[in-house]
Amino acid sequence: MTGVLLSLVLTSLYLLQASDSIDIQPDLDVQKLAGRWTLVALVLDRGEPTHYNRHLITVEPENNGEMVYVAEAYQDNECKKMVNRLIPGEKPGIYTKGQSTLYFVKADYSRYHMVFVDTTIMKALHLYNPCPDA
Repeated sequence: MTGVLLSLVLTSLYLLQASDSIDIQPDLDVQKLAGRWTLVALVLDRGEPTHYNRHLITVEPENNGEMVYVAEAYQDNECKKMVNRLIPGEKPGIYTKGQSTLYFVKADYSRYHMVFVDTTIMKALHLYNPCPDA
């Protein structure tokens, strides 16, 4: 885990300096990302974390190449879900939804995946681990 965190720190420093030329995992296999993931680290360049940046996500690959990202958060004394349908971008490993772009930076599928999220209100690098119950 120490190696992953060091990698996250170095990657985040790089991404926050050069977000226009983000390296992505060119051979990303979205099917292997399927399942529940928990956020273990968040590095912000711009914006504030929301409730949905703090908890669980479920990745649901679609047969047409799209991906459904379901973010779960506990807010106002109840569990709420935010469902995002992500469209494949101009390169493998890049997904978009409206003004938001997700760059899948690195994934080993069984231990972690890193996603750089660039929106109109936030730039952030997320590190996820599989949920223990997954």
